Amino acid sequence: MLRKIQIVILIFAIMFSVGATNIVQAATLTDAQIQAIVVLLQSFGADQNTIQNVRSVLSGEPVSSNTSSPQPQCLSLLHTLYLDVSDATTDGEVTKLQQFLAKDPSIYPEGRITGYFGPATEKAVRRWQARNGVVSSGSPDSTGYGYVGPKTRSVLSWRCTSISQRSINYNQQAPPTTTPTTDRHIKVVYPNGGEILDNSGGKDSGIIANITWVSSGTNGTAINIGLTDIKGNIIEWIGTGVRDMGSFSWKYNQNIPNGKYKISVSLNERMTDIEDRSDDSFILSGNNNVTPPIITSGSYDNKHNVFRISGSGFILIPGSTLHYKDTLSLGRIGVLTNINSFSTEGIDFYGDLYTGNMASVYSVKFVDPTGRTSNEITIDTRTSTIYPAPVIKSVNGKGGFGTGDNDSIYGENLWDTKEVYLLNNSGIKIPLTYSAVSNAQLHVTIPALPQPIEAYVLYVVTQGGSVSYTIR
Repeated sequence: MLRKIQIVILIFAIMFSVGATNIVQAATLTDAQIQAIVVLLQSFGADQNTIQNVRSVLSGEPVSSNTSSPQPQCLSLLHTLYLDVSDATTDGEVTKLQQFLAKDPSIYPEGRITGYFGPATEKAVRRWQARNGVVSSGSPDSTGYGYVGPKTRSVLSWRCTSISQRSINYNQQAPPTTTPTTDRHIKVVYPNGGEILDNSGGKDSGIIANITWVSSGTNGTAINIGLTDIKGNIIEWIGTGVRDMGSFSWKYNQNIPNGKYKISVSLNERMTDIEDRSDDSFILSGNNNVTPPIITSGSYDNKHNVFRISGSGFILIPGSTLHYKDTLSLGRIGVLTNINSFSTEGIDFYGDLYTGNMASVYSVKFVDPTGRTSNEITIDTRTSTIYPAPVIKSVNGKGGFGTGDNDSIYGENLWDTKEVYLLNNSGIKIPLTYSAVSNAQLHVTIPALPQPIEAYVLYVVTQGGSVSYTIR
């Protein structure tokens, strides 16, 4: 009761300090001043409805008459979430995030619970970050705006602790970090952000860095160490099946261009179990021997408005682009930046160069921020839709493929899948229910089988053909 009285007194003090008899005057406060007052209210444990009403008063807006009971205000997440990730790689945490955001229609008006982190979810995250004093401008790459990283996860989980456990600091922009507890834990120690590492191969016997981490409850489980871009997308595996000794020597690699990266340490290559990444990006420099990417073929899918280039040596770095030039009409040039899917053998770039008068013959080349530039090839966007052949690279599920928990197929050109089935040696065909997560991933539902999953061959049929995969 005393705490409620304190909050009421604080609110009235704020309102009268800005002239409650003339609400419009409150709008003269700067956004920073309003946010400082909101943080103060949060530190006192004020509910979201109260905070929003005070924000409205200070901003000169109408006060909400909503008297419904306050919605749950905390959420504990273990994974970093960002555009294009899904439940399959985050242990269902995208759905948990969407359910949390959907409780407030002003934050997430669409309210869709899809398990896929799309543009609507990113906008909802931005609204929540701005309202709760995390960040209110910039981009996911520059400031984390729309990116559920360590700071946002900290603020999300803060109210999961009791008020007596919180340390009130009126100058802080975010509540203190609360780390969710798990039976197994891995934490990257080095490099953890801000370091400049030498990849010239001429120092420390060709060692880029000694990657270090701490772990508990892993019982000596072999781990995997990956190099990711700043959004957490794996670029390559530095070490797989590494003994959990807390340290690993990362050796010079002439195929990695200079740029910003993070380190991932996980218990499996799909990062669906225990995983941690560098808190911030580090800089890799000194490599002047990187072989430029080579494009060997290309096509344009006018159904999905996607350029597909294939070849070798592609390394995904934020800011990678596809440059195009119209060879039939003078002056039509441009740059595509929206990457749909990626592998070291090929990249899909979204770009509507088919509709209207955009259909033409284009010369294209790949360029990354380090200056690595591929050769140029010609792609005709006037032709009919090209369906490339599907590729299956791996299958996985929580506990192994076929266990019925997050079973997924990973590969390429899986967008236009028409059928997925299992076939045994006796020719018995078992159709599987599936859904396309992206061009590179299918979710499948495997029913109870009369034989072990290893007795079957997996088939995926798309508009571009069919492909088989032997399950081991």
